[in-house]
Amino acid sequence: MNNAQIEIDADWNEVPDMTPSLQEKKAVLLRLIEAIDKLSSNEDWQTIKELLFDEQVEKLEKQLLNEAKAIELLSPKIYRLQGNLEWARRFDLYKLAETYKAELNQVTKKLNENANSS
Repeated sequence: MNNAQIEIDADWNEVPDMTPSLQEKKAVLLRLIEAIDKLSSNEDWQTIKELLFDEQVEKLEKQLLNEAKAIELLSPKIYRLQGNLEWARRFDLYKLAETYKAELNQVTKKLNENANSS
């Protein structure tokens, strides 16, 4: 095949406009952050977190530490405990909101870059 015969489109280096999808993602992130903030200030959520999730995190951390100190390390059990601990920590709404805020900052930067390049 002779590649010299292939015609190159003039638009091959044109980057698609990502502004609409970035704006949509920004709106979703703002709604998520707002909902998390409202939920975290709810007294019922504080009770559930305190009685259920905080205790679970402590238990999983102790189990993981005990497994790490064991003479024979069982990788599958350690990985399972790490996964369960990561799952339990997700219910820290402050950390969850911070993650979404960082993502929102990245989206905002991209939107500003797109606006400046236009």
